[in-house]
Amino acid sequence: MIQSIYIKNFLIVDQLELDLQNGMTVLTGETGAGKSILIDALDLVMGGRASPQIIRHGCDQAEIIVTFLIDNVSQARQWLQDNDFYDDESCCVLRRIINKNRQSKGYINQHPVNMQSLKIMGEKLVDIHSQHAHLALFEKDHQRYLLDMYCNAPDEINSVAECYRLWHQTEIQLSDLINERQRKKDQKELISYQLSELSELELQESEYQQLDAEYLKLSHIEELRQIIDGCYEKLYRHPKFTVETSLQQVINDLESLDVVETEVEESLELLNTAIINVQEAASNLNQYQKTLNFEPSRLALIEDRLSSIQRLAKKHQVLPEGLEALITKLQAGCDDFESFNEEIERLTQLSESQKQGFIQASQCLSDIRKQGAGRLSAKVKEMLRALGMVHSDFEVKIDDQSIEKAASHGLDDVCMLVSTNAESELQAMTKVVSGGELSRISLAIQVITANNNQCPTLIYDEVDVGIGGKTADVVGQMLRQLGGSRQILCVTHLPQVAASGHQHLLVQKYSKNQMTSTRIDVMSKDQRIEELARMSGGNQITAETRLHAEHLLNQAAR
Repeated sequence: MIQSIYIKNFLIVDQLELDLQNGMTVLTGETGAGKSILIDALDLVMGGRASPQIIRHGCDQAEIIVTFLIDNVSQARQWLQDNDFYDDESCCVLRRIINKNRQSKGYINQHPVNMQSLKIMGEKLVDIHSQHAHLALFEKDHQRYLLDMYCNAPDEINSVAECYRLWHQTEIQLSDLINERQRKKDQKELISYQLSELSELELQESEYQQLDAEYLKLSHIEELRQIIDGCYEKLYRHPKFTVETSLQQVINDLESLDVVETEVEESLELLNTAIINVQEAASNLNQYQKTLNFEPSRLALIEDRLSSIQRLAKKHQVLPEGLEALITKLQAGCDDFESFNEEIERLTQLSESQKQGFIQASQCLSDIRKQGAGRLSAKVKEMLRALGMVHSDFEVKIDDQSIEKAASHGLDDVCMLVSTNAESELQAMTKVVSGGELSRISLAIQVITANNNQCPTLIYDEVDVGIGGKTADVVGQMLRQLGGSRQILCVTHLPQVAASGHQHLLVQKYSKNQMTSTRIDVMSKDQRIEELARMSGGNQITAETRLHAEHLLNQAAR
């Protein structure tokens, strides 16, 4: 529950400190006094959207601090522990600072947090029903939400949502994979054509390099033969001078020496080795020269082959030497395509299994909803009669939806039907109810479902619009009864509802230094009588209106 609220420089609030009690607290005041400022401040501290316009005129920032008691709010304590914000076993402090020229800041127990964290924590502590909340009853999603709150089956609801999430996730993966397979299939057709074209080439390993070397040899064969022949002649065959005869002459001269030194012997040895190498080199060149035969047909054949290789290489935008690697890559692409079928088959089976799990979980939740729908329908009808709609009828109808319309909430189509006259048939609320009737229906459902609302603090901002008289007495007692198990804050303009509060706060405007401000005061019993008299009779407070106000107060306390 809310223990205390501190507001500074917010709208027309200069500075305000307020301690709240458990039970039902009502806020009243004249029109324009700012009765909803407290609600607006709570919305901001719970991560609501802010703008610099909410900062009090002449100030640079607004600040809101709310202290909550969380002894009995296990989900809030657990969330704080999970996120390392848990500083105190009994309290949680939410703080929001809105700056004029800088980004606003949020804190949980003095830890800086983003607005989403404030929102998550706030939703575990406070549930705000605004004066326009009844309009949400026109939406089927909200009708289902109210039924689920009444059924109080969070485990089953979460199970359905998780089953759907897993199934939906697998379906997305499967769809993406099927689309990718189609893309790969289109690619495979192109790859198959390319491989067919390349396979006709029958390219051998390193063939291009070998052909290129042979083409270079054949195209320069005459020049090569001349050079080889000249070298052979100089080494071995020249009629006047050869390398061999020169070496032999040097050897003969050295061997003719009478005294042969060691250095000379070593030189002789090297020269003898050299002459052997020259003879062997000459022999090799001679043999190689015999192989240098010019074959025009072979050269033409190589030219054609190289031309074919180069043409395909250019077509596929690779170097001729890269065609082998391209063929390997294309073949791997074809092999990859086959693996898609296996993965698609696996995901198809997984998706079917998850779908069945979702259907089973949805059916379990649907059974709970259908049982709860009957009980909720009966309770709402009973409360509508207490609220003055004596000829009304109400039913929560649940229709099964096909699997094609599956969603995270399951397979149920929840629709609340109502008739306001005995002779009328049940129809959707958008077709039959007036604004006042819708307010009463909304209030009835809110009060009934509040018993299963996990939030320790419920706030009602003028939800009693459109009712009065005996109906207002019933509403006041309903809210007071709710205040017996949780904290209720209610902004109201009805004296019957205001009299039902355990605590009564008066919202007033006042002027200070030519600036308008709002203050909120806790009223004593005598002050409450004066305020209830004003609410009943307007500005002309008489002994009769005071007596009526005191009667309302005493009657509500019984």
